[in-house]
Amino acid sequence: MKLASLAAAFAACLLTVIPAQAQQAPLALRMSGGQFLELCTNPPRSAGTVFAICQMYVAGIADTLKAENRICFGPLVTQAKLFSTAAWWIDSRPRETFQAGVMIRNGLLNAYRCQAVTQRNYVGPSDARLEHDAKMIALMTEAAKFILLFAH
Repeated sequence: MKLASLAAAFAACLLTVIPAQAQQAPLALRMSGGQFLELCTNPPRSAGTVFAICQMYVAGIADTLKAENRICFGPLVTQAKLFSTAAWWIDSRPRETFQAGVMIRNGLLNAYRCQAVTQRNYVGPSDARLEHDAKMIALMTEAAKFILLFAH
């Protein structure tokens, strides 16, 4: 219930911040991590409101991951700390163009891994590696289709 009301508040705030012509699809579906970071660190107007919305967006993703027991952090971790963690992750990967929600999730998963869930010294694949693997799978699928054309 709390998460649903937070999401509704976030959506309502976005409608006041995003220009009318850009309100065709939800923000997270269209915005890359870099665009999200640019908007949040250089807001077009009403800087405090935009920054608060950005922090709430990251906190919403963190709350969801924590509810799913995918990340662990204590009560002293603030929305500002969660945002700075996500911002660092996005900023340290300027060539990646994943959606903001994906990059924020990956940053939080990397920073706040639960000790019982992770393997010792395991560092998950980078966003670039995941994108490379997805491209290779797509390429191999197309190659298999091409080979099957001549198999008959």
